[in-house]
Formats: sequence, structure tokens, C-alpha cells
Amino acid sequence: MWSKSKGIESLLYHPKWRLFRFIFIGGWNAFFSLAFFYILIMTLGDSWYQIVLLITFIASTFQSYFMQKLFVWRKKNSTSKEFIHFFLVCTVQYLLNAGLLFLLVTYLKFSPKILQLPVAFLLALGSYIYFKNRVFRVGSESRI
Repeated sequence: MWSKSKGIESLLYHPKWRLFRFIFIGGWNAFFSLAFFYILIMTLGDSWYQIVLLITFIASTFQSYFMQKLFVWRKKNSTSKEFIHFFLVCTVQYLLNAGLLFLLVTYLKFSPKILQLPVAFLLALGSYIYFKNRVFRVGSESRI
């Protein structure tokens, strides 16, 4: 249980607030990724969306790992195995993202600028539970 004497910091870092931290950091990660994606796509043009997506994926994966590790899961130490696992999960998400964008842009003629936000949101829905239980292995700390 968190201590009242430690104030807001102990409240925010309590395991019961982990989902809130995940949503908050996830919002930051989404903002970072989408801003980077849109800046690059506006610079290079829509026809480069797959290259832009790859560059964005690499940059945002590193950024996301460290933000989640430090602020969501509160882990001070890391292992290369943990990062590789995280990276592989993100790679699967990236491949699904790239595939969906390809199909929707190529065959349905949607703009990648419009589709990236909902596709990224849908792919992020399952990551909280998976990261908690499989990558960062903090499942036993709380019921959330």
C-alpha cells in the first residue's frame, strides 16, 4: 500500500496506477510516433509511407521501451533478452501496421495520413497485458 507521507509520487507509482501510467505514456508514445510519421511523410511525400513507417518504427520502439520500462513498469535494470522480446512484439505490430496500411492504401485508396492513427490505436490495445505479463513480467505485483 502507498504511504500518505510520500505524497503524490507514491500514489502515482503504486501498481494500481500502472494502467493509468500505461495510457499516459502510451499517449506520449503515440504522439511521438505520429508526429514523427507526419513530419517525415509531409517532407518525403505519401508515396514514401512504407519507408517513413519503418524509420518511425525504429525510433519509436527505442523511445517506447525506455519510457515504459522507467515510468510504467518501474524497472531500473534491463536485460538484453527483455529488450529483444519487446522489440519482437513491436516488430509484429509493425508488420501488421505495414500490411494493413498497404492493403488499405493500395486497394481502397485511403490516405496513409488518415489511417495511421486508427491502425496504431487498434494495434496498441492488446499490448498492455502482453507487456505486463510477458515482457516486463510484473503480473504478480497487482491485479491490474
